[in-house]
Amino acid sequence: MKIGLAVKEFRNNDLDFNLNQIIKTAEEYKTSKLDFLCFGEAFLQGFDAFKWNNDDFKVAVSKDSSFIEFLKSVARNNNIGLAFGYLEEYQSKLYSSYLIIDDNGEEILNYRRFSRGWKESYANENIYQEGKVVGHFKYKGKNIVVGVCGDFWNDEYIEKTAKLEKDIILWPVYVNYSLDDWHKEITDYALQTTKFGERVLMVNSISHNPNSYGGCFDFYQGKIKAKLEFGQKDVLIIDID
Repeated sequence: MKIGLAVKEFRNNDLDFNLNQIIKTAEEYKTSKLDFLCFGEAFLQGFDAFKWNNDDFKVAVSKDSSFIEFLKSVARNNNIGLAFGYLEEYQSKLYSSYLIIDDNGEEILNYRRFSRGWKESYANENIYQEGKVVGHFKYKGKNIVVGVCGDFWNDEYIEKTAKLEKDIILWPVYVNYSLDDWHKEITDYALQTTKFGERVLMVNSISHNPNSYGGCFDFYQGKIKAKLEFGQKDVLIIDID
């Protein structure tokens, strides 16, 4: 299996810019034979796009929206699977979700973040909600588990994933540490992966206001096997036997 971790810039509440980032990257890697091109958490609208009021229903999109249907056509036309975070509306509830589409433009998994850390403490619990199940699917003989950011710091989610057979874990995040803090914390991230998987692929995004320095990592048995440096806008291609 061949996976690309795409460290790209998003802009909060600039759907056109963020869509174009996905489109351009898919076109650039059209001939790379990637199974999936993976972007970070909440990439489509930007992690800080919500204002925690009723206007957020204008920001969120459903998985059946024209925007998602268009991205399915991008995957199909470029013969490349896409995986990206987005702020989802479903039955008058709002979620931080992660959608995985295959190279035929078909939905494989629409995963809703399990942990609560994506939202402000004062957000309406009846509207801003979390998923209840582990993100898990099988593709081309590989068992793949998905968790978004704080999910893999959540003991309950880690316990749930421990019961599953898994070859690869996808860990899309949005973390806007300073560079100094990242250099201190990355060892803890590597150590944390030993609690839930042998092969863990973590991808972060770049943003401004607030600043996020991106970075992505291929962790194997708690060690960094490959990475993109913080601040580098690129795609890390990983081959998994």
